[in-house]
Amino acid sequence: MLVPVDAAAGTFTAARALLWLGLALLLFLVLMPPRVTAGEGWLAVRTLRGSRRVRTDRLVAARVTGHACQRLVLRDALGGQADFDIQVLLANPALWHRLGTDAQASADGDRHGTPLSALHTLSDRIDRETARAVFKVSGMTAEADEPRPGGATPGVRSASAGRGGGRRSRRRARRAGRAGRR
Repeated sequence: MLVPVDAAAGTFTAARALLWLGLALLLFLVLMPPRVTAGEGWLAVRTLRGSRRVRTDRLVAARVTGHACQRLVLRDALGGQADFDIQVLLANPALWHRLGTDAQASADGDRHGTPLSALHTLSDRIDRETARAVFKVSGMTAEADEPRPGGATPGVRSASAGRGGGRRSRRRARRAGRAGRR
């Protein structure tokens, strides 16, 4: 888009063409996401720097790094290590299922005795995100996402709204008591 504008302005030269080409290449390198693939017992992450493969049926460690952009780092008993963005698992349930199944097999074998608690925490998060997505698609979150006046939570009654509590129910009780005396 910018090259035709530069050419129309009459400022397009060989040096500027190399500049535009370099900027396009840099943008491609920065924005190209890693490709994550998995099969029975393995997971591979392919980037421009190369490919890393880890045996998911022989995991010895799993940890989540970062705050804003969280990454999952997996390490196996053979020394293989792979890391990738957690959003990949959120966007691809089949990949998450494959990783979870193999990690469970690894934990059941317990050959190495190292806990994989990061995967359990991640499992809870993915289940929560999946439930949110299902509720959103089914139209059930419109009520839950909208803030209520006074900070009330939908579907939850406050103590004053129940029987025996609050000013309104006390008034009703007094009225009922007065009506019974007449």
